[in-house]
Amino acid sequence: MAFKLSEVFLKELKVVNELYIDLHKIKVFFKRIDENIVELTKLVNGVSAESKLVNIPYDGVVVLKPVPPSYAPIEVKCLLIKLEKPVYMKPYGVTRVSIKLPIDVVIETSGTVIDTISLSRVKLSLYGPPDFGELTRYIDSTIVNEVPQELLGSMTLYIENKSSEPTTLSKVVIPLSGLAVSISDEGEFLFNDVTATLNRGLIEVAVHREATTAAKVKFLVMGKDYTYVMKFGY
Repeated sequence: MAFKLSEVFLKELKVVNELYIDLHKIKVFFKRIDENIVELTKLVNGVSAESKLVNIPYDGVVVLKPVPPSYAPIEVKCLLIKLEKPVYMKPYGVTRVSIKLPIDVVIETSGTVIDTISLSRVKLSLYGPPDFGELTRYIDSTIVNEVPQELLGSMTLYIENKSSEPTTLSKVVIPLSGLAVSISDEGEFLFNDVTATLNRGLIEVAVHREATTAAKVKFLVMGKDYTYVMKFGY
């Protein structure tokens, strides 16, 4: 049985014999081996990139859920987002911008994540000096534009300049801790809100629990209030 991504989010899918899911550039193929074991194979451009056996009994199901773009070959704790256009902030100015970001997908069974799949190109970047900077997952407009619009999520970034001097914001580092993805009634992916406060040469980036501007949601994931201080430029 074959499914597209838009048809399978949040649905409980049983692997009776074979199950095929199209995740943009990556295809996921489930094949039942016996009453307790399923083979999970990821295909990239039609070629098997990874295969593993997973304990999923006949009465078990798999569920696909959207998550922030957190997958990387090594652990990263933040996103570094280069804004499509720099934002000029006058002294004591306040504004907000809408940002489009790709999502990742987790595959769960019995509440346990068995795989994480990125729907966008994964690129790492160091924020700060080599000896004690922050390794981040880097996202810019080139990476975003490679992903179909229906697989992008929306985030509202609030910006406040508490300084008496004008400044320009060209990038923002957002902590993954607390960040979440919900789904609106219209099927749009929604990230929780983020506030960037500029003060005395530093930026305090705060992740809020939810998207306050969001309409009704059919799948709500509450994030956590979390703050990160950008010390190495913006």
